Amino acid sequence: MRLVSKIDSLLHNYERHVSLPWYDALSGLQKVWFAVYDKTDERRLRARIDAFELTTKKAGKGWLLCDLTHIFAEWMSAKEYKEIYFESPDDLDLALATF
Repeated sequence: MRLVSKIDSLLHNYERHVSLPWYDALSGLQKVWFAVYDKTDERRLRARIDAFELTTKKAGKGWLLCDLTHIFAEWMSAKEYKEIYFESPDDLDLALATF
């Protein structure tokens, strides 16, 4: 008996879903999927992201990877008072409203 990894299971479920035809009434904004996975599997998923892309394209769908990993760091590094936020993290709550 072969044990199936969480990522293999996620990929299998994704493949079943992505193979379904689009409903004609869907707008482009409704043709977006999010893969929900345990944060402890992040590196495993990233190592297999090409399999998700291949599966998507094989099903005749478009693929656009939107990786937001670094967005907070980029936003924070542009803040004039970033050093103060690290000294007093509670002050960041106010700035987060603009994030």
